[in-house]
Amino acid sequence: MSVRNRNHIMQDLRSKIAELVDNPELADKLQPDASIHEAGVDSIVFINLIVRIEQEFKVTFPGDELAVDRFGTLNQIADRIYGKRTVTSR
Repeated sequence: MSVRNRNHIMQDLRSKIAELVDNPELADKLQPDASIHEAGVDSIVFINLIVRIEQEFKVTFPGDELAVDRFGTLNQIADRIYGKRTVTSR
């Protein structure tokens, strides 16, 4: 993944999480390997985040892929988005 694409995805994820947990400071402070759950992402926020990701990036995550250990950090989520976009564009 190019640095530009990855940076865009990471910043977009930060902004979405900050908005969903109603904490604007997270848009600048959430680190790539920090737990999104410790940042305030509970199960309801997580589902809303996935819906927004699927809509914006035109990807789909089946329920069996939505394990916490696969979507626990910004890096993990960005990797999943990139993986889906790469498969879809082939």
